[in-house]
Amino acid sequence: MAIAQALGRMGSAAIPALIDQYHCACPEPGCRAFILYALGKVKSPEIVKAAPVALKAAAAADLELRDSATRAIGKFAESIPAGALPADLRDALVERLQANLADPSAGIRAKAVRSLGKLARYGHLTGEQRGQLKSTLKRILGQDERFEWDRAYVVRKEAQEALGYVD
Repeated sequence: MAIAQALGRMGSAAIPALIDQYHCACPEPGCRAFILYALGKVKSPEIVKAAPVALKAAAAADLELRDSATRAIGKFAESIPAGALPADLRDALVERLQANLADPSAGIRAKAVRSLGKLARYGHLTGEQRGQLKSTLKRILGQDERFEWDRAYVVRKEAQEALGYVD
């Protein structure tokens, strides 16, 4: 945790080294999860360079890696200025987070909801994506015509908070 904080405080200077370590020196999923966690601590618009790494990792078979990547996407959204996220990358991130809403792990589902909420909160979503997200959040909360909510409280809690960013 302290190492990740220190790397985050280095700012954009740490991004290329962390990405390089992720790809070259660290094949272990646990190590890669830590690198994604550290990248999430970096508060710089340059973090957009790490978004493709997180996108791929958010679909990984390893639970911890998938969890860390799903969280990192939301952390990146906080630092990337609205409009600075390329449309194709934004769409791929939204699609991956939507897919992670069906993950068997409640923790990953909660992080996917939170990250989608952050994409909305920080102005990264199109009007259509915001509308789709609102429908998804209402479904998670059981506020749609099916009245079937996500069984995990933490997922519903995140959905309730994210709903405030799409209204």
